[in-house]
Amino acid sequence: LELFPPLCFPIMAPAGACLDGVRPPQRQSPRLLLPLSLLCAAAGWLAVRPAGELVGGLAAVGATTVTDHASGAAFPEELDKGQRLVATGVRKKFGAVKVYAVGLYLDKGSSLWGDADAQAAALLKEAPGKATLRLVITSGLATQEKIAAALRDSVEPRLLALKVAKADADEVLQAFQAAFLKGPALKPKSVIVFRLAKTGVEVSIGETYRVEVKSPKLAHALLATYVDRTAVAPKFRDEIFVELQRKH
Repeated sequence: LELFPPLCFPIMAPAGACLDGVRPPQRQSPRLLLPLSLLCAAAGWLAVRPAGELVGGLAAVGATTVTDHASGAAFPEELDKGQRLVATGVRKKFGAVKVYAVGLYLDKGSSLWGDADAQAAALLKEAPGKATLRLVITSGLATQEKIAAALRDSVEPRLLALKVAKADADEVLQAFQAAFLKGPALKPKSVIVFRLAKTGVEVSIGETYRVEVKSPKLAHALLATYVDRTAVAPKFRDEIFVELQRKH
């Protein structure tokens, strides 16, 4: 337990034992034991994941949901296609405005889990058909038009770097923007899901709206926006690789 550690010494350690070099008091009033026990138990319930540990930047909300600390947005630990949450982060504007929270999911059977050498190139190769980006809107300033324009600005140079002709890139990006603009209006807590398929990107907004933009290279460029050297959310990118490289 990491919350209120001094309060837990009298309860969790036998008399005379030392925790982290600190000797707890030899005597405790019996009247304090029950309240402190309840407090420590509550702290454990709030701070410890079902698996017994925290995933970088995440705290447990329930048996199958975790919360991103920076934004308060909730993310399922797993998606229905057998994909597991890798990490979450926040996309900021002007260095302070939290526009949306974002989480990356990866197939539970991927060889990248526990790979000490996992890097962007390997993830970009592995992702088609096995990865999903999930965005949760956290600002009332976020609109379809603004997010679509920002994503276009980030994705376009990455598409061109894949040697996609400018005319072809424009066509794909127009279809991608249209997928946003035709969806339900965004508001705080709206959820956008990008399934990175082998054939392109499936865009979902809310529970019912879904459309696929056919372009394998769009899926690559969209993920690169979050995981390459110039990623739009560097802390999120770093958390992804810390978690993938961690032993599971």
